[in-house]
Parts: sequence; structure tokens; C-alpha cells
Amino acid sequence: MIELKRDKTIVHSEKVLNELKREFIQEHCVVLDHLLTPDLSLLSERQLSKASFQETTHYAPSGSTFGKEETMSGKSDFLTPALSLMINRDTFINTIRHITGKPEIQSFNGRIYQLNESKNGFLTWHDDSNVKDRIIGFSLNLSRSVYEGGHFLIRDKNTKKVYKEISYKEWGSAHIFRIDKNLEHMVTRVTGEHPRITLAGWFYPTKGIKEFLSI
Repeated sequence: MIELKRDKTIVHSEKVLNELKREFIQEHCVVLDHLLTPDLSLLSERQLSKASFQETTHYAPSGSTFGKEETMSGKSDFLTPALSLMINRDTFINTIRHITGKPEIQSFNGRIYQLNESKNGFLTWHDDSNVKDRIIGFSLNLSRSVYEGGHFLIRDKNTKKVYKEISYKEWGSAHIFRIDKNLEHMVTRVTGEHPRITLAGWFYPTKGIKEFLSI
């Protein structure tokens, strides 16, 4: 088990890390159950209750639309940098390197967004190749209410073989997935009254924020 606490990262078992590594090799994606510890729940809930969101449309390099979401506004967003600092700790970065077999990973950067049925949010098949140097994708569930739909799928771009479908709904659980030109992923439409709220982003081979902060 891996835990991100407010002040430290805990890896409980090297055996678990090796099991996750084997799963990642086979399916290009693994779930990190209960990654955030309960002491972070109140921080998350308070910040999200005050947050404002702005509609964002995503475009593929071809110019076609592959997604529409509501991204947390930077003016009201304390939660994204707070969680990003925890994710950028050396202990967690090293853990991601081990699981994915990507020693070149240096940093993480992401944003908080929500998919809401009433706003017609969606993310269809795409490969995240529109931005250079993305190595591994990351998605962390911040939804306190259980939403419907919103499953993550990853597949081979050419054969359309689905390697994994993820449908966990527990607050604080996460998954990581491989970014590759031969792979693509999507999130099924969210239905019902509750939105799917996620901290999502990518691990990069550049230091990014870690050039300025010692964490």
C-alpha cells in the first residue's frame, strides 16, 4: 500500500510495488487504492466547497474536439498546488519510477477538473500526445459523492484491444497509466446528479516546480 499524507509519503511494502510493476507492464495502467489518507479529506472538502470552475474544451493536434470539462479556476484554487507538492515529493516520484520502469521521471504537473452530466462533459478516445514530454498519466478521485459512469479505459490504438477498464469510486484512490503513441484512453460519460471531480495530470522528464522548491 502507498499513502500520501500531509507531511510524508509512506510505502508499506516493496512486494506491493513489485506486484504493481508487473500489472503495469501487462495492462499499462494500475490503481493506487486509498492513496490519500483521511487526514486530507477535510482540506479537500473545504477547498472544493469554495471552488469555481470554468468550461474547457480539448482539441487534438488535428483540430478535432476530444473533450469538454470544467477546470478549477486558478483564482480559487489552493488545492491543486497543495496536492501537487505532495505528489512531487522524492519518495512518491521514486515510487512511480519503480512501478512504471521510467527512471527519467522528474516531476508532476496537473489540474483539478470535473465532468458533470448537466454540463455535457466528456473525454473521448485520445492519447495526450498534444503536449511534449508527457510520460505517465495520473488521475486522483476527489469526489465525495458517488457519481455514476465516469469509467476510465485504456486500449491499443491500432487493434482497439482494451487493456483495462477502471471504475473505482472511492475518494482518495488514484490510477496511473502509460502515455504512448500506440495507446489511447477515454472517460465514459458521467450520469446522475453528482460530478466526477479529479486531480489529473502527467509525470514529466523535466524538473518543473522542483527547480524552485526543495520538497
